[in-house]
Amino acid sequence: SFRDGEEHYVEGPDGGNYEWRGVEIIYAIRSIDSGTTWSAPQPLAIDTWPGRGLDLETDGDGTWILAWVDTDLFVARSRDDGVSWTDPIRIAQNVDPADEWSGSRQRVDLRHARGDQWLAVFASQSFRSDIYGIDSDLCAVRSGDGGATWRDPVPVNLDAANDGATDASPSLAIDDNGRALVAWETYRSLGSDGSIDADVFAALTT
Repeated sequence: SFRDGEEHYVEGPDGGNYEWRGVEIIYAIRSIDSGTTWSAPQPLAIDTWPGRGLDLETDGDGTWILAWVDTDLFVARSRDDGVSWTDPIRIAQNVDPADEWSGSRQRVDLRHARGDQWLAVFASQSFRSDIYGIDSDLCAVRSGDGGATWRDPVPVNLDAANDGATDASPSLAIDDNGRALVAWETYRSLGSDGSIDADVFAALTT
């Protein structure tokens, strides 16, 4: 961990030493008695851009997946109720926000769907900016094998390539049939006077 204005050496999960202003280590701790006692912290990953989004989800059957935003989007997986964890897996590259305003609204939202299906949504100004620009758009990334591998991210707002609007702060829900609903903030001109303010959009999978 770190304190503002100080430099620290921290030992990462790979045994290496890291010196950084603002490095945090992501740890996992586990309780099997309703929170009365807890395991020793288990280091999972080095997070070089703390506070850019983190989410933890379970399928209710022993599998847990942790997703977080560094400069890329990563996941780590446990299949034994948090006793052990995989090394971090990069599932999307270059999702770091282009400025602090976007960073304050960036998050990753992860949900288990059905069986081995998992879905994550994230907002980024920099992911595939050659296609989607730098206005911030929403993307979804899916796993069909319990989080072992992940498909390429696809945009949630279908006008991502040409909307020129800021889309951020996604929130994801999945029903018992596996349908996903994503709601998010959008900043665009919807009224007749051409002014731009915050609105809420939603998209539903079919």
